[in-house]
This record gives sequence, structure tokens and C-alpha cells, in this order.
Amino acid sequence: MAANEEKKSTIKEKLAKKKLSQIPNVKKESHKENVDELKKSFAEKETQCKNLFDSLQRTMAEFDNFRKRTEKEKLNIYGNAVCETIEKILPVLDNLERALSSISDKESNYYKGIEMVVKQFVCVLEDLGVKAIKIEPGEDFNHELHCAVAHVEDENLGENQIVDELEKGYKYKDKVIRYSKVRVAN
Repeated sequence: MAANEEKKSTIKEKLAKKKLSQIPNVKKESHKENVDELKKSFAEKETQCKNLFDSLQRTMAEFDNFRKRTEKEKLNIYGNAVCETIEKILPVLDNLERALSSISDKESNYYKGIEMVVKQFVCVLEDLGVKAIKIEPGEDFNHELHCAVAHVEDENLGENQIVDELEKGYKYKDKVIRYSKVRVAN
């Protein structure tokens, strides 16, 4: 029986050694597989990270463009509102100026009062950024600033030169609110 037990123990030892010798090979293979899987997973995550970062950059750029566009639209809305308002009140200024030109007594209180109102009106317009378009007789006609409402023959002036201004024009910054109505020669 002792011999049987010795045989059993030697067989068990041989099996244990055989199993132990196989275990490191299994571990090496599983480590290689794990490393390969980890590398593959890392590469996938890295690609995913790059895609998310790219998406974030695009979203930030879109938001920045949106912010700039809305800021520009706000300024345009304000500018358009100013132009529309000024366009509606310019006839009042025209009538005040006509009233001034119809008064023959330049020293009367009536004349001085209207003159003060006109000056105040012009100052308010200038504070808003509105300026009258300056015109000199003999100046060349500019279709971007002037509107020709009459044509006269004049030997002293060249072709398409302004004879006189019939109604003042006004600009808000670079935008024409009302074109100057002028008489053009030849």
C-alpha cells in the first residue's frame, strides 16, 4: 500500500508539475491577448477622443460665428431704426427751414426763435450721427448721394454738374437716409 501511495503521490506531483508548466504559457498568451485588446481599445478611445475634440472645436466656432452675427444684426437693427425715425422727422426740419427763409425781418424775435429751434434740431441730429450732405454749385453729380429732379442748360457749367440744391440730403454714418434733390446742368 505504501508503494501505491508513493505511486499516487508521484503521479500527482507529475500532474501538478505538468499543470504548472502549462500555466505560465497560458498566462503569456492571455497577457498578449490582453495587451492587444488594450492597445485596440486605447486606439478606439483615442480616435473617439479626437472626434469629440474636433466636434467641440466646430461647435465652439459655430457659437462664435453665431455671437458675431447676432451682434452685427443688433447693430443693423439699431441703425435701421435710427434711419427710419430720422427719415420721418426730416420734413419737420425742412418746414422749419422754409419758415426761416420766408421771414424777411431777420432781427425779429419770431425769426430768432425758429432759428434756435432749427439749430437745436441740427445738434440733436448730429449727436445721433446724422449729417447733412454738403453740396456746392458746380460740383459733379454723384448718383450715390444726389437725386437729379431737374435739368437746365447752362453755358457756365459742364455736363452733369450741380446747379443748385432743392432739398437737403442726409446721411447716417455711411448710409444715405435721404438723397439730396438737385438741379443738374447740360
